[in-house]
Amino acid sequence: MHKDRRWDKNMTKLLAAFVLLALFAGPVVAKDYNLQFELLRAGFGPEYDLWRVHKQVDVWRDARVASLAVSYRRIRLGTTFISIMPPGESFFPVEVGYTIYQRPVRYGWFRGMVPDVFAEVGIYWGANGRISDNPFDLLWKAGLNAEVDYYGLGAGTELAYFYTPDPHEGPRDWNGPAASVYLRIVTNFGF
Repeated sequence: MHKDRRWDKNMTKLLAAFVLLALFAGPVVAKDYNLQFELLRAGFGPEYDLWRVHKQVDVWRDARVASLAVSYRRIRLGTTFISIMPPGESFFPVEVGYTIYQRPVRYGWFRGMVPDVFAEVGIYWGANGRISDNPFDLLWKAGLNAEVDYYGLGAGTELAYFYTPDPHEGPRDWNGPAASVYLRIVTNFGF
């Protein structure tokens, strides 16, 4: 009986050490810095607005043109020339992220990520149907992304939650869960 308790305590310590290592270990990267340029992203998936009168599933468009993201270890900061989503388009949104896991694979001067898993929070202005209506309407999005890319081509998936005040519905907010699957043209530079 005494041996079993000691074995249980050792297993508990081993499990706790494994959990701490998984939570706080640095991401698997060849170098501290990474610069990622995504020329094009095109994808779609379902989104569900929790505040609509007739609650229904709609299409979550996930498209981007010319994205640039800089990473230092686990911290990510990026912007996009134009991002397209259900409420409309947003020019130069800002996204801040945290790398959970990544595995870079070198090809020539570049690196692919097989895979790249990260959490991200973004603020998108002007995303209200037309940027000319009110460029200060905001959409907030928090998401979890899993991506793979190699030789400039990639794919990914995102689970997200979006929130924005609805300018057409008065005091009610437009918010809910969304998911998307997308294809991309992308490359990474480690330095």
